[in-house]
Amino acid sequence: MKFKYILLLILIFFSVFFLTGCTKNKNDNIEKKLDAEIDYLDNKLVEIINTLQNLNLYNYQIELKEIQDKENSEESGSDQYKQSSMVNTDNDLSGNNQKKESNVEIYSINQGSVINRKNDIDWKNLKINIEQIYTIYSGIILDLYKVNVSSEEILGFNKTLDKCLVDIKNENKSNSLYNIAELYAYLPKYISAYSNNKDKINLIYTKAYIIKAYSNVEENKWDMVSENLSKSEEYYMYIVNNLDNNKNNINKTYILLKELQNSTEKKDKDIFYIKYINLMDNIKLF
Repeated sequence: MKFKYILLLILIFFSVFFLTGCTKNKNDNIEKKLDAEIDYLDNKLVEIINTLQNLNLYNYQIELKEIQDKENSEESGSDQYKQSSMVNTDNDLSGNNQKKESNVEIYSINQGSVINRKNDIDWKNLKINIEQIYTIYSGIILDLYKVNVSSEEILGFNKTLDKCLVDIKNENKSNSLYNIAELYAYLPKYISAYSNNKDKINLIYTKAYIIKAYSNVEENKWDMVSENLSKSEEYYMYIVNNLDNNKNNINKTYILLKELQNSTEKKDKDIFYIKYINLMDNIKLF
């Protein structure tokens, strides 16, 4: 009888051990999946809201073009800044004729400009991008329910997404900016529901308030811009005060955030957007 009792305890112990292990693995998998899904929404929403102002986070891009024919490459490259070239020559072993094949690499700097950016908005591309969010979000919904995100928060995103679609379809710039910022504001709420990574949560809250500030610039609501940037600083200070972080990158981002805040004193949109691009291109944990 005593032996059966001990055996029963052993069976219970191993059952609890394996079930706990399976649950932990399951939770880890769903968290990784949600991280990837929310990262996608993060990037897509930032891309859309920047497109509404014809801004590119990568204002200075180095493009590489490989051209097969050397003569054509010299002709096409006459208006480009040529940094380096590499020519591969294959000699005909028979000695009759030399067969030359040229692979010329041309590097050119693609310069963007905030001040000289075009005024026409690519509404066609925006309509495609907003529809893509519907597709990805339909898959995220079940994952959000699994980590106990409330129905209100899930449906709230969907309702705001509907407003965005209508605004972009009607080519309403101001409303589109506002509602994209409202969509982004759901992301830190979602991450907070399943993640224990405080730095990541504070970073996404920081970005959410920066984007809210950005959405207010279009209508010159500078008081709201300053208010939202102050809130973004509050969240970012939690990261700054964490001594375990990479201080060089963190401090650089904090300086750029302060520069963005100071730009509101000028009440100049272009100055704000230049500072905004510098900040958003650098804001990351590591």
